[in-house]
Amino acid sequence: MSLATAAVAHEATTQELWERASRVAGVLNRAHSDLVDVAVQLIEGGHWGDGGFRSVEHWLVVRAGLSPSRASDVVGIARRRGELPDAATALAAGELSVDQAAVLARHARADHQAGLARFARHTTVPQLRRALSRSVFLEPGTPPNATPSDGATDPLTALREAEDRRRAERAGAKPDLAMHYDEVGRFHLRYSAPADVGALVEQAVKEARDALFPAVHADSAGAEGGHAGAAPSFADGLAEVAARSLASVQSAGRAARYRVYVHLSTDGAWVGGGGAITPALAGRFTCDGTAQPLWEAGGRPVSVGRGQRIVPLRTRRLIEDRDRGCRFPGCGATRFVEVHHLDHWADGGATDYDRQLSLCPFHHDAHHRGDYSVSGDPVDPAGLIFTNRYGVPVCQPVGADLRGPSQAETRASNEAAPYPSPAGGPMRARDVEFVQDGYGGTEIAAGSADGVPLRLVSARERRLRAPSLRAASP
Repeated sequence: MSLATAAVAHEATTQELWERASRVAGVLNRAHSDLVDVAVQLIEGGHWGDGGFRSVEHWLVVRAGLSPSRASDVVGIARRRGELPDAATALAAGELSVDQAAVLARHARADHQAGLARFARHTTVPQLRRALSRSVFLEPGTPPNATPSDGATDPLTALREAEDRRRAERAGAKPDLAMHYDEVGRFHLRYSAPADVGALVEQAVKEARDALFPAVHADSAGAEGGHAGAAPSFADGLAEVAARSLASVQSAGRAARYRVYVHLSTDGAWVGGGGAITPALAGRFTCDGTAQPLWEAGGRPVSVGRGQRIVPLRTRRLIEDRDRGCRFPGCGATRFVEVHHLDHWADGGATDYDRQLSLCPFHHDAHHRGDYSVSGDPVDPAGLIFTNRYGVPVCQPVGADLRGPSQAETRASNEAAPYPSPAGGPMRARDVEFVQDGYGGTEIAAGSADGVPLRLVSARERRLRAPSLRAASP
């Protein structure tokens, strides 16, 4: 095959994949619209509450196999479908993806929904998220053709005032913190707070870091060659703050609850409730820590049987570490779980490691109310069977339930309108202005449904053309 022939074949394959991706995306968008319809019926009819489900999102996690974030997106669209009819229509037609519609459901105002739906057709999800997450809109009732001479606030001034309010609200929002372990067991923490609270945290970390300097230099003074140790970092200071806090706990029960436990085994080591750790870290913990033996029989921890009803602390730690949260299908609760006897104590059940499981308070109460029953082997990750009050298993659909449409139906669906891939590129909130639906005649209309490219307005052009940016009368 000549070079020219190979280049033509490569180009043809590339073009075919481009078109195929659009067709598949159109089918996927329409399927997500059907899922939104299901969510709407679940919400309006209250059909999600049987069998121990916490919410509509939880129902979709189990029955549709969605991630919690995607289920939240679908439910968010469903809750606002009546307010955003243009976005819902575009999703059903395959012209918007569920991710684009979710951004609109999260940020769009109802009085701007038509223009924003047109705008979304021409933007990627990152573009749309950046443009809308920091955008402000004219308040309802602002005269579209107001001028300073009318004694009213013109639209541009109203937008600037709204932006100032948004910035003030964001600056004073209450602190938020997120933490998790990644796939290699490393801990991550993200914290955001108002400036005054942030200054308090900053000073505490700085003080703790500075307090570590004498200890580092004392340790390095006796080292061979007299080399100074590495200077403590702010991360070291944060760890010192945490160590001081835990060391100040006086109650023995609370101290045991918030102690860091490292599980050691012949096949590895891991932090209780967290990820695996390296052999080097495990060796360091065993050199500077308290070891508590655990006796096993037949490969399973020795339990207390009917000797006592209350779960011993050592057994509770093992069960919580094994289950890593509530065992109910799809439940994301990982903290403050309760240990449940699979066989009720009053019915002769034993307080054994292999006959107990972790449940969050919500699902523990739901079980005792009779919303669902549970049986099986808690030690096996897939060994528990949950059944609702009607005898239907609470699990993801399998087998025939997951069969898709026939090839002929899929082919016919693929021949429908493909997904119109939006343009890429960077975008900032200040590059785009949104006007209320029904303004009409404005020079800053956000695109159109017939494929006309989106008109972006630069900050410099906005300043130069400020008088002409006022929308004309409808």
